[in-house]
Amino acid sequence: MSTKPHDQQFSALIVDDNFALREAIARSLARDGWKVATAPDGLKGLEALRGHAFDAVITDVQMPGRGGLWLWNAALALRPELRGKFVFMSSEPLPEPPSGAVFMVKPLSLASLQSELRRIVRGAEGANVPAREASLEAVR
Repeated sequence: MSTKPHDQQFSALIVDDNFALREAIARSLARDGWKVATAPDGLKGLEALRGHAFDAVITDVQMPGRGGLWLWNAALALRPELRGKFVFMSSEPLPEPPSGAVFMVKPLSLASLQSELRRIVRGAEGANVPAREASLEAVR
């Protein structure tokens, strides 16, 4: 099932220090028609957000340096339109996930992740078009 209603291509930033998981998610979303960028930590993720607008951000909660919750706060200060467009991943449940964010426990199902992303972009689709049409370079 495509995530491209009306042939629009959506974009996602995947931030995780686990290379294998990050790349598996990236490949899965790319096969489903998404433009994908990746980053190994919150600081690199914020760099990517400074240079590009994304339709969704998928991030690990716990990473060396700056983690996903830090990234969420910094990203919303930079791009408030990302509220409600974050998917957090963690091997431990969060006591209180951020308001409007999706939380998934690892190991996660790629099908469930794609379903959540489709829900996110469908919710935003009525308000605007994809965040950006230009091609992305992966941030590594």
